[in-house]
Amino acid sequence: MAHAEERALYDATTASTTPKGAESDARDDGGYDVVLHKGVCGLGIYFTASTDGAAMVDPHVPFYRLPDGALAPGEGSGCIAPGDRLVAINGKDMRLCAFSMVVEELRQIPKGAVTLRFEVSSTQADQGKSTVDTETESVNAVVADVEKDESKPPSSRWKLFDSRESHRQTTSAMETLLVKMETKLRDMEMELEREKKCRFLAEKKNILYRNALRSVGDENAQLRYQLKRANEDTQQLERFQHKLQLSI
Repeated sequence: MAHAEERALYDATTASTTPKGAESDARDDGGYDVVLHKGVCGLGIYFTASTDGAAMVDPHVPFYRLPDGALAPGEGSGCIAPGDRLVAINGKDMRLCAFSMVVEELRQIPKGAVTLRFEVSSTQADQGKSTVDTETESVNAVVADVEKDESKPPSSRWKLFDSRESHRQTTSAMETLLVKMETKLRDMEMELEREKKCRFLAEKKNILYRNALRSVGDENAQLRYQLKRANEDTQQLERFQHKLQLSI
């Protein structure tokens, strides 16, 4: 089983817990016992298979935290170190068991107190206190990164969900507003076209009116001229008649 699958297999067997206290015997070169209180989130420890197939605490990401960000029992005990080998569960020797059997045994543990015995790895036993402190800081940094990117508590996930939901609602509102604005823009464009047509018709009527007025003015001038000629002809005819009468 691959490293990631092994971690996922054990993690899948553990749901959330409220961290309980942990009791442990004095740590020595041979090993140590630690009493943890398993809750609905499990023990808070990531196990992986060593080169010989035994179960050991993951040296890279040894612990996971509770959904509220608090320490789980494994990390909260303060005595379990990355790379320590799990050798017994509630007094049952697991050193000759395959990793899958150890995982199954951990899965079957009921909620409550459980005694785990760990054996300090040879590499861990040979390292000095300063080296252990440096590795602990490195592991904590990795755990923090993993928790930030992969194991966010429900509150963070809900905040992210709320943020996405708020963003989705904002996007929906913006789309609705955009549709309304586009509809209003089309209405304004249609109104503008109608206004242009009305102005065109009004201008056309104005031109026709001016042409008709000019035509009436021309006719009026012609009629005045004809009337003037008629008056002149009438006056000339009257003078001629007057002269004719005088001659008779």
